[in-house]
Amino acid sequence: TPTSLGPISATTSVSANEADPNMANNSTAANSTVHPPYIVATSPITDVDGDIVTVTLKGHGTMEIRVLGGDAHHGPIDQIVLTGTDAKSALTIQVKKVRGGVGDGLVSIGSIISDGDLKSISGKAVDLTGAGIQLGGSVGSVTLHSMVRSALTAAGTIKSVNVGTFDASNISAAKLG
Repeated sequence: TPTSLGPISATTSVSANEADPNMANNSTAANSTVHPPYIVATSPITDVDGDIVTVTLKGHGTMEIRVLGGDAHHGPIDQIVLTGTDAKSALTIQVKKVRGGVGDGLVSIGSIISDGDLKSISGKAVDLTGAGIQLGGSVGSVTLHSMVRSALTAAGTIKSVNVGTFDASNISAAKLG
């Protein structure tokens, strides 16, 4: 069982129920390393259409930004993973459209995950496109551009949600408001 992020090494053995006179046919073993499909990025990141995305976490906790393909500063953002956050922690995602560029001033993010509370998630230019937001605690406010076919789940209270395009059937919390 993995206990940390990163490549996983595994060994598998298979044995036959009945012995074969040819000993090579009785068992086999395979060893392989599986690498995660993402790259841990550092902010700022250039998204797929050229916008500059800055992600910051203020207060307690650590942040990991997982980008698919690309490199540590380019590519679509698959996940933002926060650990050790509390009620004073605030996640902010800002998008800057590059002058003369083809960007739309929006960024698509698959999911935002935290093991604790958050004061706020602020991303006026964020389209949540994947699993959504999963929080191990409460959140004071969530501000996003859109969140369709994505869930907003909190183990604690969700005080306020401000989302332009939103599928409200996907909210789950111990307490709303």
